[in-house]
This record gives sequence, C-alpha cells and structure tokens, in this order.
Amino acid sequence: MTSRKAMIGLLACILLVLYTGSKLHKMFAISGWLPGARVEMKVITGKQKIPGKHGFSYWISWDNKSPSATGHHRVNLKHDQWEAISPGDEIEVRYIGKDKSPYLLTGIYASTGNFGFDILLLIAELGGVVYCGLSLFKRKSAQRSAAE
Repeated sequence: MTSRKAMIGLLACILLVLYTGSKLHKMFAISGWLPGARVEMKVITGKQKIPGKHGFSYWISWDNKSPSATGHHRVNLKHDQWEAISPGDEIEVRYIGKDKSPYLLTGIYASTGNFGFDILLLIAELGGVVYCGLSLFKRKSAQRSAAE
C-alpha cells in the first residue's frame, strides 16, 4: 500500500469511527445508559396507517398534528406497537441534545439489532485505522532506514 493510499484510508477510517461512535453515543443516551436524553411525555392525538413502496408504515403523532405530515411531531412504530396504542394514550419520547428528532426507547434506532450492527461496524472501522496506521508507520520506517 502506498503512503498516499494509507493516509487516505486512515483518514477515511477515522471519519467513519467518529460518525459511528457519535451514533452509538446517541443510541446509548436514548437507551438511558449514558446521560443526555431529555424525556417528554406526549399525548397521542393522531394515528395513521400509510401505504408505501414496501408495504404499510404505522405512524402516531401528538400536538394535534397529522401523522401523515412530515415533522418532529410524529414517530413510526412497528405494527404491533401501533395496534396497541390509541389516541389519548401517553407515550415517552426522547430527544438528544439540540436534535429535534423524536426517538422512542422501543424504536428501531436504539434496538438490540442496531446496537449489534453498529458495534461490529465500529470494530471493523477501528481495524481499518490500525491497518492503515501500521502500513503508514512501516512505510515511513522503511524510508528512514533506507535514507540512513
């Protein structure tokens, strides 16, 4: 691997580690394992089953806004969760930092499967940092040895 390729690979892997690490941090905060989530109780005012390309999606909303209108007043649920909730019920919504997006403790964003995937992804990205860093270090060491 050339020094240029190793440097580009190292920078790319570092950027990926930063992105995945910040996503995992948000996921841990949503799950309550780290501080940072602001919890608000919302009263459900709307519920709608919306057809799409890959089947139906199941939305609930609050603040008397339509579930079909895009915005931070709604969340998408799994079908069984959607069936079990009715307008007038309360739901716990979590917000992280200045992000206005609502998250649910039981949502896909912080699900067990998503945690597993992102942790494996972070491990692979860290492996890329180590590999590219060692390649760069070995190349620089070899160049210094040759210059002496």
